[in-house]
Amino acid sequence: AALPLILRTVRKEDVIAFFAWSMILLTNVLFLKREQDLYFSALISVFLRCFPMYFVGRAAGTQAEHVSKYLQWMTVIVSIGYLMLSLEKGMDYGDHSYSQYIGYALLPPACIALCLSLKGKLWQIPFALFLGYGVVASGARGPLFSLLLVVAVYVLGRMNRLTVKKTVGFAVIGLTVVVVVSNLETILTALLEILSENGLSVRVIRTLLDGSFMAPSGRNILYELSWKGALDHPLGVGIFHDRQFLLQQTGDVEASSAGYYAHNLFLEIPLQFGIVFGSVLVVLLIILLFRAYRNSRRNDDAMLCIAALFGSGLFPLLVSASYVEWVPFYLMMGYMVTMAQKRKPDSLREIEDDTKSHS
Repeated sequence: AALPLILRTVRKEDVIAFFAWSMILLTNVLFLKREQDLYFSALISVFLRCFPMYFVGRAAGTQAEHVSKYLQWMTVIVSIGYLMLSLEKGMDYGDHSYSQYIGYALLPPACIALCLSLKGKLWQIPFALFLGYGVVASGARGPLFSLLLVVAVYVLGRMNRLTVKKTVGFAVIGLTVVVVVSNLETILTALLEILSENGLSVRVIRTLLDGSFMAPSGRNILYELSWKGALDHPLGVGIFHDRQFLLQQTGDVEASSAGYYAHNLFLEIPLQFGIVFGSVLVVLLIILLFRAYRNSRRNDDAMLCIAALFGSGLFPLLVSASYVEWVPFYLMMGYMVTMAQKRKPDSLREIEDDTKSHS
C-alpha cells in the first residue's frame, strides 16, 4: 500500500547518486586481492537491504505525522514481544547472555519511548523504563551510549517550544534522574543482583560500578590505525579495502577482515576516501544532518522521527558498525534528505505538496 507513495519520492538525482555509489562499491570489490566472495555477498546485501530503505526514508519524511503515530505504538508492540521472548528464553542470549544485537534492536523503541515521555506522554514512561532496562541488560555499551545521546539531542531540540505537558514530562524525567543519581550505587548493586539471578548480562552494570564505562576498549587501536592510515594515504585506501588494511596493520593477516572497520563513521570515511576528500564528505554529511535537525525543531512529529533515526542510524556508527552495510543509516539518510530540502521549518506539508507536484 505504501509503494505508490515511495515511488513518488524517487528523483532522478537519487537514481544517479545510487548508480554512482553502486559502481564505486562494485569497483572496490573487484580490485580486492582476497576475500572477494565475502564482500560480493556484502554488496548484494547492500543492494537488496540498504538501497530500498533510503527511499522508504524519503517517503517517511513526507509523512512524519503518520509515522510518528506508528512509532508511538511501536514501543508497546516491541515491549510485548521483548517480554514474551524474555519469558520463553529466559534472556540467556549467547555467551554470558551478552547480546549487542538485542541492545541495538531495542534501541529505537527505547529512544521513542523516552522522547515521548519527555514530550509529556506519561503513559510511555513504563515502556521507556522497561526497554531501557533491556538495553542495559544486553550488556553492550554502544546502545546505552546511543540512548543517552538521543535524549540529549531531543531535549535540546524541544527546549524552544515548552508546553505544560512537556514541562511536566521534563519535570518527571528530571526528578527520576535526580533520584537515580542520588542512589546510583544502591540501584546499580540491586540491578546487578537481579540480572545475575536471572541469567542476564551484568557487563554494563559492572563497568558503571567500577567506573570503567568510558574506559578505552579494543576499538581504540582501530581508531588510531584508521586516523594514521587516513593521513598516510591522501587518496584513501578504498571501501572494503580499509578492512583489509586495518587487519594487516594489526598483524593478524590470517583472520577474516569482516570486523576490521574503523568503528567510527567520522574515521571510516577519511580512511576510505582520503583525508581531504573524506573530510569534505564528512562536512557535507554534518551540514545535511544539521539542516534536517533545524528544519524539524518546530514540529513534534518530525523531531520524534529525528530522535528515532539518530538513535538507530547515526549514533551507533560512532562506536560500532560500518555505515556501508548499516540499514538504519540508509533509512536515516533518506529521511534527512527530505527534511533538509525544506525551505521554511513551519510545515511538513510543503515537502508533501512538492513530492506530489513532481510525481
